[in-house]
Amino acid sequence: MGGCCCSRETKIEPINTKVKSANDDQIEEDEFDGPLEDRSCRDVLFLLIMIAFIGGMGYFSFLAFLGGNPNKLLHGTDSWGNVCAQPNIGIPDAQHSGRDMTQKTKVYYFDFTSLANPLVQSLRICVSDCPSVTSSDLSDLATTHGVKLCRYDKLVGTYPNAHLIADDECPATPIEPHVSLVNRCIPKTLIKVGKSVISSFSTILNSLDADFVAKVCSDISNCWQIILYLCAIAFGISLIVIFLLKFFACLLIWIMVIGCVLGSLAASAYCWYNWYGYFSYVKETELKDASLVTSVDIETRQTWLIYASVVSGIALIVCLVMLVMRKRIQLVVQLFMEAGSALGKIPMLLFQPIWTIIILIGTIGGLLYIFAWMHTSAPPIVKDDVVTYEADKILFYTKWYHVFGMLWISQFILACQQVVIAGAIATWYFKRDKSKMGFPICASLKRLICYHLGSVAFGSLIIAIVQLARMILGYIHQKVNNKPGVGAVAKFILKCLKCLLWCFEKFLKYLNRNAYIEIAIYGYSFCKSAKKAFLLLVANVLRVAAINSVGFFVLFLAKVGTVAIVGIVGLEFIKIVQTTAGLNFFWVPLLFACSFAFFISHCFLQVYEMTIDTIFLCFCEDCERNDGVRKPYFMSKGLMAFVENSKEALDADKERKKTKALAKVITKTMN
Repeated sequence: MGGCCCSRETKIEPINTKVKSANDDQIEEDEFDGPLEDRSCRDVLFLLIMIAFIGGMGYFSFLAFLGGNPNKLLHGTDSWGNVCAQPNIGIPDAQHSGRDMTQKTKVYYFDFTSLANPLVQSLRICVSDCPSVTSSDLSDLATTHGVKLCRYDKLVGTYPNAHLIADDECPATPIEPHVSLVNRCIPKTLIKVGKSVISSFSTILNSLDADFVAKVCSDISNCWQIILYLCAIAFGISLIVIFLLKFFACLLIWIMVIGCVLGSLAASAYCWYNWYGYFSYVKETELKDASLVTSVDIETRQTWLIYASVVSGIALIVCLVMLVMRKRIQLVVQLFMEAGSALGKIPMLLFQPIWTIIILIGTIGGLLYIFAWMHTSAPPIVKDDVVTYEADKILFYTKWYHVFGMLWISQFILACQQVVIAGAIATWYFKRDKSKMGFPICASLKRLICYHLGSVAFGSLIIAIVQLARMILGYIHQKVNNKPGVGAVAKFILKCLKCLLWCFEKFLKYLNRNAYIEIAIYGYSFCKSAKKAFLLLVANVLRVAAINSVGFFVLFLAKVGTVAIVGIVGLEFIKIVQTTAGLNFFWVPLLFACSFAFFISHCFLQVYEMTIDTIFLCFCEDCERNDGVRKPYFMSKGLMAFVENSKEALDADKERKKTKALAKVITKTMN
């Protein structure tokens, strides 16, 4: 959560100022009544860059469709370039390529450790089924169980009974039972190798019961209607929690504040109590017989003294912070109430994340599908009758280009949602007659499309660059970890860089969100909006800290509460239908319901969070433009309590209402 204000004091003093419009023409304060309609297109260059970049993605995607085949990932390939589960075209100099593998849908590895260790050379073939029994006779395995594990040109009649060493014709025996995972035959009990990943994977596989997965899949198949019902219940409960948050946020916040103070004082008292116990014991023992006092007793007494001193210091800091922040915490409470009122007037804002998620899933899903074609478009390389696929430098950089495009587009979609929400809430805030807002969401969306796609493209580009840098660092870190001889210092530096980039990304997202609010209100360019937002945030660190810390805790409790309620309701519902539904594990549908509840509540509360940030920023702008007496505030009476001249503003507001009421009476009388 973020926000900003216009003074270092808790209460804000009105400041007479003039603000330039989006066209840099000065307007009088009394002309301002919400998001400016007089705008111009901003950051057009970055929109053109994004369009050109997407055009490049389209070109590389076309090339990928010409040479790629996602079935290589889905079903795998054998050692001669044949893709399992489909007919194949022959590859020059590859003797066993070009075979029809329609009936052979899985890959069997002569030596499974070759999948993790590239130094291990081993053949792989396409098979119809993975071996499910232990066998030392390859011929019996082929005739009895129909599992042919030798090279394609070797007849079943020539299969060896025992084959202790794997070669280029048959795997080594005995053959262990295998399970199919993503169309790859994986031994249930893997041979222990040096790689910890493989050994961990083996442990997981050994602990799995073959019937367990089947039962879980059966439960999902049998109770999909129950899962849908529970998800619908989760959706309804999430809406109810959002509605109740307006009324119970105050209670939650003050319980948290009082709990922090009492908890710190109780911890301090507990430490002093233990210290006094050891202090009294040592003192009494010394009076009786000093030789009975051990060094352990003295060290324990000193340890509790240190604990008590440190915890007391922390408790003192907590109490002082809460004392200093009490007014700001009251402002957070009021902002939660204002956010509830705003969403009550514009309830469709809560459903904005749904459209965003649908667009994100469709877009990212399509881009991932294209990436699968791109990843499998490497040309075949034949060496010693064995085919491998190795990406050249062009394909390597093309994939990174595509990944960056996915990051940029996803951040662009999320930023568009933030601008739309900010524009709609700003319209609500600065509208004196809330019943005549029209369609604030549509108006905000129109302003975004007509004027600010370039600014959103610029902001999302910055985030995407940082995310790409993090991914590249992660890629380098993985290569370094797998490379012997690399020092611990280099690995530590890489970890520190990854941590710093993660923090930097969080900061930029936070700054961007506030910049988008400025864009939604005034129509500034991205840089100007970010600069103004940054200066306001720096000038109001304490208020920002109060909103972020207290607000985050309340929203987190709302998520946990939603999941808990859905879990309880779902458990009772499952108890009723468990027998008739034939469930093996009651927690399967419950897990789906609780996961969906957390996801949907997170989406709704993201809107709530953006609403609070926008209202806070509008509140600050209101304070700068108006004084509440000569120029009336747009804010509610609840927020007026946090301005410097709150009493005068409230009195003036009462007088204006009396004047309006009197004018209505006179008008009716004259009519």
